Amino acid sequence: MCIRDRFTDVEVTSNVVYGSNVTVLPLLQGALPAAQPLVCDIYEPSGDVEADGRLLIFVHTGNFLPQYLNGSAVGTKTDSVAVELCSRYAKMGYVVASIDYRQGWNPTAATQSDRTFQLINAAYRGVQDARTAVRYFRMSEQTMMDPYGIDPSKMGYLGEGTGGYVSYAASTISDYNDIILDDNGLPLAKFWTGTPGAEDYIPMVIEQVNGNPEATSDGFAPAGIFGPDPVQLCIANHVGYSSDVAFQINLGGALGDLNWLDAGDPAMISMQCPADQFPPYSTGVLVVPTTGEN
Repeated sequence: MCIRDRFTDVEVTSNVVYGSNVTVLPLLQGALPAAQPLVCDIYEPSGDVEADGRLLIFVHTGNFLPQYLNGSAVGTKTDSVAVELCSRYAKMGYVVASIDYRQGWNPTAATQSDRTFQLINAAYRGVQDARTAVRYFRMSEQTMMDPYGIDPSKMGYLGEGTGGYVSYAASTISDYNDIILDDNGLPLAKFWTGTPGAEDYIPMVIEQVNGNPEATSDGFAPAGIFGPDPVQLCIANHVGYSSDVAFQINLGGALGDLNWLDAGDPAMISMQCPADQFPPYSTGVLVVPTTGEN
């Protein structure tokens, strides 16, 4: 692994489409969920004729809301931090893909339980999109004559803020049940809604509705949720390719639950500021920056 610059110039290819999936952002304007392209900017060292195949997938921050609507000036794949980090790593010899991922939840929903439900679903979509990006690059290596010089065994995430949450979850969640059940097979209450033991006690994310965590299966909201007909919420992407990564780097995010962490998970580097008021330095209740709520 190189830690010093090997190249002076970086080539950037913008808005490369790595997949397509359904966004719920139209709901904020009273429209139905709709498909959107998933795009990334790819940074490559200029003049690299001996690529070593390492790929970083950079996942930006932004609270799963569009820039400014999230209460800040950041939240895109072209944030100044994203451009700086991706450029630096490319000069060291890495290929870096700065991905945009689906956003959308309503921070002004009437109750905290409703806001929590929507935010958990937004995070789930972020995990799906991060894993879709991994599979896109595996697919490009196998079927597109390896345009980026990728070694599939040397792929990993670099997540900042919200992207750190995504990278942690995308590299540790093993399957759908890993999200909703603890290691003893009991419900992880923070990812369920309703009253325990009652008919309304259901997971906040349902595989048949939201698709699987890989986004390799379609998902549909039943008739009656958004109108008289079922509405597709997940489109399967790059089926048949692995979503596995070799490592993940977290800059200021948090792990959703310790039950997700298992022996054999990818190597991890995690950095956190002790004074961070949103994800606590040790273990605690997270605060959503957009709303200031737990």
